[in-house]
Amino acid sequence: MKKNKNKKRGIVVDFIDSFEKIKKVHKNIPNFDFDCKNCKKNCCVSPYISIIEFIYVTRYIIKNFEKPNEILFKDNGRNSDGILLCPFLTNEKMCLIYPVRHYKCRMTGMDILDDIFTDVCEHKKELKWNLTPTITKQDWYSWIELLTKANKSFNYDDQRTFQSWLRFCFQEKEKLNNHEIAIQDLIKNYLNIDNYIPYIDANDFL
Repeated sequence: MKKNKNKKRGIVVDFIDSFEKIKKVHKNIPNFDFDCKNCKKNCCVSPYISIIEFIYVTRYIIKNFEKPNEILFKDNGRNSDGILLCPFLTNEKMCLIYPVRHYKCRMTGMDILDDIFTDVCEHKKELKWNLTPTITKQDWYSWIELLTKANKSFNYDDQRTFQSWLRFCFQEKEKLNNHEIAIQDLIKNYLNIDNYIPYIDANDFL
């Protein structure tokens, strides 16, 4: 079977392999049941993600929504702390991309040993969440390593919000270096993003 590779100006990305690494991380993160519907806080802020995670989610949106541009450019504003909210959060506090939600979203509310993190949700007891699974430092490091490998071919370690990566796709080339132009071309070519989203000014959205 021919590998799904894409090459632009020296960048070679095996998307099938990279996506499998992301899926493996998602599969290994334990799930737990909780309900945010009645929570008055807005914890679903837009996480900082890698290029490959941005492509993975955008690909899902293009394939599964009749009007992907309405999802991609959804603006939920900011929470009470002034932090950009996730564009995929509905008014009912449900996630539009739940099956492919980001790694950091899957870690929300999770107890992590060895003082890596503290519990990020201050309202777990108030919401009566079920007991959350506990992971080890070794688990966490192994997931980060796998995600790093999935993104390695880009040779670009920036972590940005989804909105910022989307803006990057439409950024004027004069404002990018040669490597960034190659990445931009690669993303747009792989996703055929111009077929789904009309040309926009990169300054027209968050």
